[in-house]
Amino acid sequence: MWMLRCHASECFGAATGQMTSLKPVEILQPPRVLADAGGTPLGPFELVPVVFGEVDARAAADVLARELTPESLLVISSDLSHYHAYAEARERDEACVRAICDLDVDRLEAQEACGKGPIMVLLHLARAKGWKARLLDCRNSGDTAGD
Repeated sequence: MWMLRCHASECFGAATGQMTSLKPVEILQPPRVLADAGGTPLGPFELVPVVFGEVDARAAADVLARELTPESLLVISSDLSHYHAYAEARERDEACVRAICDLDVDRLEAQEACGKGPIMVLLHLARAKGWKARLLDCRNSGDTAGD
């Protein structure tokens, strides 16, 4: 297990270079995709946390696009819905996942994902670069913890 912390005093706005007021970010364990991306272990890599609040998603995608290399791997994590009965959560989550997989910015806007901002940035970036989405897995707490 490893940990990375990015405190507000270390975080700057990507578009403006201005200091932002942010909550601390903690990554306690790298997401599974970092361990087995493409079915093979990753070699040494640099992890760059990108943290932002309310931003213009298209403008943020433009800024991020300038920083990416062909070897870049983007990982965006989000809950898709909160505090719903299992059947309703699955229905809401599936609508959100369909919007993401279709790279449909307008449909995603109507979803309740708490990480909607970063996902919107990714969708704009994917559309601009001609990327395709592929669902690897989707689970909610009812699937993993039974609640």
